[in-house]
Parts: sequence; C-alpha cells; structure tokens
Amino acid sequence: MNDGADDLGWRRWTVERWTAVLRHLSRRGYDATALCFARDDLRPTPEEALVCERLRLPGVYVSRLGEENVRIDAYVFADGEPTAARVVLVPDERPESAEQELRKRMSAGTPGERIALHPQAAAIGTWREIERARRPAGADETPVLGTYEVLECVGEGGFGRVYLCQDPDGLMVAVKTLHARLAAAPPIKQGFAHEVRAALRVGGRFTVPVIAADTEGPVPWMAVPYVSAPSLQELADRCGPLEPELVRTLGAGIALALSAIHAEGIVHLDLKPANVLLTEDGPRVIDFGIAQIERLTEPKRGFAGTYAYASPEQLREQRTFTPASDVFSLGTVLAHLALGHSPWGWGTQAVVAAIRAGTPELAGLSSDLAAVVRSCFRPDPDRRPSAAAVAEALVPGAGAGRLDPPRLPEEARALMAERR
Repeated sequence: MNDGADDLGWRRWTVERWTAVLRHLSRRGYDATALCFARDDLRPTPEEALVCERLRLPGVYVSRLGEENVRIDAYVFADGEPTAARVVLVPDERPESAEQELRKRMSAGTPGERIALHPQAAAIGTWREIERARRPAGADETPVLGTYEVLECVGEGGFGRVYLCQDPDGLMVAVKTLHARLAAAPPIKQGFAHEVRAALRVGGRFTVPVIAADTEGPVPWMAVPYVSAPSLQELADRCGPLEPELVRTLGAGIALALSAIHAEGIVHLDLKPANVLLTEDGPRVIDFGIAQIERLTEPKRGFAGTYAYASPEQLREQRTFTPASDVFSLGTVLAHLALGHSPWGWGTQAVVAAIRAGTPELAGLSSDLAAVVRSCFRPDPDRRPSAAAVAEALVPGAGAGRLDPPRLPEEARALMAERR
C-alpha cells in the first residue's frame, strides 16, 4: 500500500471498493493474505488499523535498512489495537523444482528422509498462528510424529487415530495415523503409502491438502492443516434450505475440488456435507482418500462411504470406482443443501432403496439446479458429467477462476464466528 505525494488514495476507499478489489484478485486465482506497507516508519496508523481490521487481514510493515537488509514487523488488529505477529521467512523456490524434489524423496525411501512436504503448502482460509498449547496429561504415550508436538487424540477409526498437533511455528495440524497392527501388514501399508502419495499431489483453492507424511515408519502418518471452520452439515442444520445462488457457489467450489482430486487418480468415496468445511473464501473438501484407506484396512467390509450420500456403485460394493461415483454424491449434497433434507428420504433402508431405484424427490428445486442434479444422478456412470462440467454448469466461468466467495447469510457468519 503506497500513498502518492499529494494523494492518500487507498485510505479514502470504502469497504465496498476493497471487497471489489479482493473479489478481482480471487477471480484471477490469488488469495489476499496481508496488506504490506513499505516505509521507514513501521508504526501502524489508525487508518491502517481500521482497514486491516475490517478486511480481517494482518498488516506487514517493511523498511529497507541497507542494500541487502530489511526490517519486517507484522500486526493483527482488534478494536483498532495492534498485536505483534510472528514473521517466518522461507526460501523462495520454483514450484516445479519443489514438485520434482517431492517425487524424488517419496520414491527414494532413504532412511532419515521419509517425511515429504506438499510443495505448495501455504496458509489458507482460517489458518492462524496461536499461542503455544499445553500437552495434556497422558500425552507421553502418543507416538513421535515428525516435528509435530502431539496435543491430544481427537478421534479413532477402523484404520487409525487422529491427533491434534502443533508445528514448531505454532500452526495447528491434524495428523492421521495408521494402526500399528495394520502397518505390520505389507499390502495395507503399501496401500496407505499409495493413497498418501496421491493426496500429497492434490492442490487447489477448495481443498485441505495433505501437507506432510511419513509412510515408511513404524507408525505411518499424514498431516493436514487444522482449519477452524464449521462444516456444511453444521451450516445446513443451522440455516435449513439455502438460497439457490449460495448452493450454486458452494457446489461449484466443491466440484472444482473434486476435479483437482480426480486429476490425481483419487476417488473420494465419502463426499458429504460433514466432509466439506466452510471458510470465508468458499468450501474446503477434506478427507479425500480416507474411504479408500478404510477399504484397504477392512477388506471383509465391501461398502465404502456413507449410505445417505453413496452412489449406486458403492451400494453394489464394487471393488473399484470412477470419479463418476463422487459426482453422484455431489448431486445429493447439492439437493440436500437446497432442500434442507435428503432427496432420497429418511431411514437407511428407504434411502438405499431410493438410490438403487433412482427415484429422488426434487420438488422445490429451481429448474436449472434440478437439471444439474438430475445429470449427476444418471444411473449409467459413463453418462454423468465430470466434476469440472458440473462446476461450469453451476457457475459459468468457475473453471477459469471466475468464482466469487460465497455471499453468506447472517446465521452462517455467526456460526463461523463461533468456531474462530
């Protein structure tokens, strides 16, 4: 942010104008992470504090000290008051080189070099640095997970446990481990490694990617950022049926996330509102690949996913699936968000019967949204549209980056505020 010699420029901008600028950046594929002020005086002014606070962005102040040195101070603002924030400098490298290094390290399997990092890992959505948390009593029994400090076990499933952890810089992550008894079985461990390698390659604006992993140790694990945001299931429970425009915007974001996931050969197999987080800039699809890992670890159980959002192929307990299965689930998610209830009825048996018969109840959907949903529900998987085509049908230009952040109702914003 720079002032002209005789012009305060941006200081006179309204919130509406700032919103337009941020929307323009988003359409071009950029995320605004801070406002940067380059000048000798590194003290924030009241006007700068007000703008940063309204936009919910930190202020970064940079002063040149010499030919090769600068000073950088950063602040977050609340009620006009600045609070110093930590600045972490990282080497600047070409994404292509990082991707090549990732693939080299993942394939080499050299002892001591097992941890792989996502080459484009970056702060997203509601990530934020917080004060160091304390480890609870009994945490000493947890495994060593790379450089992450384990805070507590927050969940356990058939394939492993989920730990809330913190990295050395204070960022929160969720680390998902494979049970030791399963890691002792080579086919399962190899399958876990295969799914994690694929997930590490997934990027995109609407995913929460795997950012680090160790698939060769005695306790294989993968780490994803902990995003403090409500799920679309919570949104649906709080708000009921959503406006068609909001459903289209959220649906397009989910579809673009699926497109990025499918591009790496992954089929989610458990797409549902509970597996989509709601952030200021749109939805974030989580847990892709987890259902496939569960299938590997529980070979006697053929079904993968959640019955209410399953495709007919999943109900037939096929051994392999195509991206079309996720597109079917996306249609159910769209209909549920718009109607406020499942298009397949209530009760597991009734839902399963309706999905198998192909008899959704779509009364109440707008005609254009109903057309998209029906295309997702085609019985023949080969006749369903791709996820990218669904995104384009919902919001023309979405695939080219012309997708604005969702316009959320007050109830949704209140729900998000509760999770911050």
